[in-house]
Amino acid sequence: MSTEISATGLVSIELRQSVLDRLATHSHSVCHFLAREVIFDRGPLDEFPADTQMLRLRHTLQTPDFSQPKETGTGWTLISLGRPEPERLSPEFLIRPIYTGPVLEGEPFERKFEYYRRGLVFTRGPVLTEIYQVHSTPTDPPIEWRDTYLISVTVIIPPANTTGRSIQELREEASERIRGIQGYLKGLVDLGRVEPF
Repeated sequence: MSTEISATGLVSIELRQSVLDRLATHSHSVCHFLAREVIFDRGPLDEFPADTQMLRLRHTLQTPDFSQPKETGTGWTLISLGRPEPERLSPEFLIRPIYTGPVLEGEPFERKFEYYRRGLVFTRGPVLTEIYQVHSTPTDPPIEWRDTYLISVTVIIPPANTTGRSIQELREEASERIRGIQGYLKGLVDLGRVEPF
């Protein structure tokens, strides 16, 4: 089980270029991406235990520029996002377990909905900063907030710790990295804990 630490915010279209410029100067790499996410669940909650999690099936294509035909894909990944820690324990960031694995066939899950995220991903070490809009198909206009972009800053702490440091130390380091991004985006975007849908 890995641990995901994230902060999320909104960027107005007027401030988008300023945010992109700041992210570009503080990142090791930047790439365009188109991610398709299909959400599954096991049916009505009264028929399954309360700890049952929704599953996400994700396929991401990345390219340096959408005008270039060469794309690199990550393939399909099955993701189960665990229950977030209570806000009283982690008021700044959303911290939750994340499980990834191969696609399972024959599981009793039904398709709930799907969407596409299109935008840019900036990488600095283990930190991924995505600025994107949500679409119902790859070619449709954004579903909501056409003049607003979502921004998410995420660090995944892998399950295998080879550094000899405790999980708490790794969580603190990841939180400090996210605080650093909050710092250099101050005045442009407020990043914080956002509860998942």
